[in-house]
Amino acid sequence: MTSALAARDWCLVRFEAEHDAERLDYYAELERAEMRREAKERNWRATLLPTPASGRLSLADALDRLEKVRKTRKGWSALCPAHEDRNASLLVSESDVRPGEPIFKCFAGCPWTAVLKALKR
Repeated sequence: MTSALAARDWCLVRFEAEHDAERLDYYAELERAEMRREAKERNWRATLLPTPASGRLSLADALDRLEKVRKTRKGWSALCPAHEDRNASLLVSESDVRPGEPIFKCFAGCPWTAVLKALKR
């Protein structure tokens, strides 16, 4: 429920369910479960990514090693080093849990571990 569309839909459901307490409780529990899942994923990612202080890859280093880096609203877009890329399909953002650490999202389907391995070469 992180997109604007999902947030708008949640507001509509909440408005429709004002007179049905069980329905509102159900959707509120769904929202809490999604928030718990996102927090669990952030914590899991934080345990896998090393801290920049330990001499590992930092956000600045990652951006220096990527090609055609461009600033976007959510971070930076670049060419994915894990596959042959003509259009920028890699989104790089800063970790919420550990500031200064990169988070990689390849919209072509490359796992972030493959991107990290390609950057370390």
